[in-house]
Amino acid sequence: MSHKARMNRLRYELEQMHRLKREAPNTFNFIAYGDPPEKYEVEFRIRSLKDIQQTPQGDWQPLYADVQVAVIELPADFPDVPPEMKIYTPIFHPNISSTRQNTYSIRNAQERYDQFSSQTDKDAFKKWWDEEPSLGIAHICLDILKENWVMDYTVRDVCIEVAAMIAYKPNRYRGDDGYNQRAMAYVREYPQYFPTDPRDFIEFPESEDDFDVVIIDTIE
Repeated sequence: MSHKARMNRLRYELEQMHRLKREAPNTFNFIAYGDPPEKYEVEFRIRSLKDIQQTPQGDWQPLYADVQVAVIELPADFPDVPPEMKIYTPIFHPNISSTRQNTYSIRNAQERYDQFSSQTDKDAFKKWWDEEPSLGIAHICLDILKENWVMDYTVRDVCIEVAAMIAYKPNRYRGDDGYNQRAMAYVREYPQYFPTDPRDFIEFPESEDDFDVVIIDTIE
């Protein structure tokens, strides 16, 4: 794809994100990085699970989250290859790698560092921490971000699919395969808690008035 064609596609992606915001202003929000953007930080205002908690009676009850935040990056070969997407907030889902332990580790990194008695152990821990790229980040197992990606799909389409997945919509997630075995078992044992958010996320307003979006020219 030529440079001009890529720029046009990136601008089209931004238009589609504008469209998504108009269709579902209470569900989706985003910040676009670059002009035209090659990176999006997307806020999903959807009830999902961040973890589960055992009751005194021995059952497991859901701990809900009302917001999830994801980062979507469009690699150099996009749209020949799919976007890269990761979730940065705690989430509990069969098809998303758990951030539970990682989030805990991040909060307690300094405390863990201080517990080492020798400088050698401290240096080894710091080296591991600095080089570990995935702490606190959840990776998503979604077909359209892998083998089912086609060039006609947009970031908007990805956001809609992810929204349905994290809300545990019927037939929009896989309970028999995925990253999180614990979540897979929970879905099978406690089906009464799903879907976590039964709303229809996309609404089509009568007005096509535009909306404000923050565009940041440089990335980091």
